[in-house]
Amino acid sequence: MKIKSLSCVALVLMLINISCAQKTVVQTDPNISLKVDRNSDISSSDQKGLLLESGDYAVVRLKFVGPGDKRIDAGMDRTLIIKMPETDELTITDWNTSEGYIEISGCRCLNRGLNPIESGTVKLKKLKNNIWQIEANVTAKGRDNGNELNLEWQGKVQE
Repeated sequence: MKIKSLSCVALVLMLINISCAQKTVVQTDPNISLKVDRNSDISSSDQKGLLLESGDYAVVRLKFVGPGDKRIDAGMDRTLIIKMPETDELTITDWNTSEGYIEISGCRCLNRGLNPIESGTVKLKKLKNNIWQIEANVTAKGRDNGNELNLEWQGKVQE
């Protein structure tokens, strides 16, 4: 009888542990990183790369490092860049009044630099301990060839 009771207690504790762990899963992929620059703004003087200046916004940068050895130009990095008010939660669907880009870097390829987002949705929510819940499904127009550049991702990532 004692063994059954101990087994039941152990099973319940294990299920509670699994349940709690599922709620706090944070992106740990070393090829994905998040940086939030507060009191900043995006300078529009150079569309080849991101230039930050002092301002009243937060600039969120979610970077996806492409595969391969950068010494031999084997990868393409993509960065989702969003200018947002200093807030803990935001949904963007109107890109005529919001500023966002897909930045292409780390390669000798077309559309390197900032490609303006034209459509899609981005949802940002700051949780606790500098963890952000991000959902993005956006399309940008390639600055060199006009082709669509798509970026889709959702998950939790720590700043």
